[in-house]
Amino acid sequence: STSASWTKVWSALEGRSDDGRVVGVSTGGNDGSGPPVLVQVATEDLVVLELPRSRKNGLSKNLRKFLADETVTKVFCDSAANRDILSLGLTPETPGVLNLDKVAKEHFGQPAAQRGLARIAGLVLGARVDKGGGNCMQEFEKSTASSIEEFSETALRYAAMEARASLQVWRALRSALDSHEAKPPKVVVRDMKEGEALEDENIDDEIANLERRLFGADGGAPPR
Repeated sequence: STSASWTKVWSALEGRSDDGRVVGVSTGGNDGSGPPVLVQVATEDLVVLELPRSRKNGLSKNLRKFLADETVTKVFCDSAANRDILSLGLTPETPGVLNLDKVAKEHFGQPAAQRGLARIAGLVLGARVDKGGGNCMQEFEKSTASSIEEFSETALRYAAMEARASLQVWRALRSALDSHEAKPPKVVVRDMKEGEALEDENIDDEIANLERRLFGADGGAPPR
């Protein structure tokens, strides 16, 4: 990311009410030994990607400023151990930090295993979704990259999708809870392929709409 990218993030949040000052946050290559390999921050129109381990001081000044701003709601989809949240110097109790997994437990009950982003999206949209991306996760976990350009385009799109999906799913979940229309899962969807809309005659159009919101109408690469 660059200072110009962060300027766009702040511009996107400027002047918005609390409900509008919300972003999605995710990490990649987080083994618990320090800052993650990758940090993704998503607004509605922009995804900022940073490589903390490529920096001598870890998190950039811009990222630290963002994380310290308690007026911005940061939506994670983290495990019960809060590994992503803790790796960025935050806690589950930090003002402005929201964990989708915790919210899902409060409203949909305690699952037998961690739900994760795909299953929570399924609860909200009425279909189970497999987001795929196993190879992308391995790419981040094994990485010693010093530049974003060292990652494959597929991995970068997957990383951007995770952060943006966290934001979009939170908005959809909040809307569903407000209207008391959260739907139970009803179908199983095949694995998602990169850049491919999740379309099937038995799946709500909302699934395809979500994918288009995540990747854009043309399926292009995420901004960074």
